[in-house]
Amino acid sequence: MGRRLFETNRRTEEEIMESYDAEIKEQKESFDFFALIKSFYDDKEYAKFTKNEKNKMVFMVNRRMAIRHPVESAYLSRMGISGYAVVDFWKDAITAQYKTYPGWLYTKTNTIKNKDEEKFSKFKTETIDVYLKRNNIELKTLNELFKRYPSELIEDLNKLEKQLTTTVSTLKNKEKNESSI
Repeated sequence: MGRRLFETNRRTEEEIMESYDAEIKEQKESFDFFALIKSFYDDKEYAKFTKNEKNKMVFMVNRRMAIRHPVESAYLSRMGISGYAVVDFWKDAITAQYKTYPGWLYTKTNTIKNKDEEKFSKFKTETIDVYLKRNNIELKTLNELFKRYPSELIEDLNKLEKQLTTTVSTLKNKEKNESSI
């Protein structure tokens, strides 16, 4: 009788944890900032966001709108203004001013790869780790060295990698010779 009661409680506890995990996952999905921004031009999607969700995203929305409207954003940042009302204001203001989704809302960075950067990324992680240990530096310092002296650093890393490969091949040859004897 006691075991049955324990097993029943255990199942309900597992079910509770599963429902709790599902609820948290649903909350994380519902608090998607870019979904809110995209919904500015779709009233049905915008209506799905609750006041509480808008309140949680007001800082991000206001910060993004400050890109083109810094004065208005500063006024709306004052304490005492309802967060969901600020989000509603930005929705109305943006949809009235722009007929389609404005491109400046998404800020993206162009990643231009340098030829030296491509060479740097081709090194094995073991080579980089050995270089860091030998020179007693951190990865941040290595990146700074690469920015300032890329050709010298690449040359050093090439030498080190060559040394490591010859050392490894020498060790493998010794092992083969010892095992054949």
